[in-house]
Amino acid sequence: MAGCDIVEADGHHPRLALAAARAARAAGRPVLYDGGSWKDGTDRLLALTDVAVCSADFHPPGTDSPTQVLEYLRAQGVTWSAVSRGGRSIVWAGPEGGGTVDVPSVRVADTLGAGDVLHGALAHHLAVHGPLTTRAFVAALREAAALASQACATFGTRAWMLGR
Repeated sequence: MAGCDIVEADGHHPRLALAAARAARAAGRPVLYDGGSWKDGTDRLLALTDVAVCSADFHPPGTDSPTQVLEYLRAQGVTWSAVSRGGRSIVWAGPEGGGTVDVPSVRVADTLGAGDVLHGALAHHLAVHGPLTTRAFVAALREAAALASQACATFGTRAWMLGR
């Protein structure tokens, strides 16, 4: 973990994700959880998570709305959380409250990989810009949403990067 600023896990490989999250915690590195859908063992990973950004398809037991998902994540010990909803605003929560971040409107060509772009951009922003505050979290979500929207305006998962 010495050369690592942040660890991102999605729970598709639970044993690996848990091992990486434990190592990150031991090294004092933040853990970002990418919640695409609820999976067995997610609760164990959430207990080691600092930041969780989940899709609208992510529904922990007993939840059916973004607000309930954010409340569930907080109850699991996740300090910063958000729910992405495609082209609609991102709903977020943190220690001082919550709100929404607008997602830039684009003419959509392809949404494949948009969530990966969102999480990758968020991880980069969090790693580069240091300790989280409400202002920093909202700025990171805004930047990540802008890049994910830009990616949706082109066909394929990497074409959007050619003009950067």
